[in-house]
Amino acid sequence: QITKAWDFLVSTTSSEIRSSGEPYYVHPLRVAHILAQNKLDGETIIAALLHSINQHGADIEKVRSVFGDAIAAITDTTNKILNIPINTKTIHQSDAIRKMFFAMSDDVRVLFITLADRLDRMRNIKNLRPEYQKVIAEAAIGVWAPLAERMGMQAEKNEFEDLSLTGDPEQMNNPM
Repeated sequence: QITKAWDFLVSTTSSEIRSSGEPYYVHPLRVAHILAQNKLDGETIIAALLHSINQHGADIEKVRSVFGDAIAAITDTTNKILNIPINTKTIHQSDAIRKMFFAMSDDVRVLFITLADRLDRMRNIKNLRPEYQKVIAEAAIGVWAPLAERMGMQAEKNEFEDLSLTGDPEQMNNPM
């Protein structure tokens, strides 16, 4: 099923290139890899590969017909959460956003995929425009790091915090 999801992703998005110059499907692969490292189940890995496919030529009904209701529901909810604009001006707003994510998620795997997506985004923040880098770093420290901690993903929480301060994964591995 994972191979089937990979083939589906590549065939649906093979002509799409990200602003960084890499193929679109590399990001979902990295997201799935983060989750595989955390030993999440096969359905979660499949949903991670397909988490934003509906923005790239495959609607939720196509995902449902090929992969079933559970994966379709996870990908649909994950995509909705990832497209919510985040304003983290205050701690209260950050708390409200995290609570909203829990309320929106009938399946906790949605939150794991969302965290992995945002972690990959932080790891590749240099590929984004400078004005977005600051917004993304603020969300990482205000929303994603505390959510990762609450979900038991301590290593990812620490990486969110480190990356939000340095913005450079290489600098994390090679401190002064």
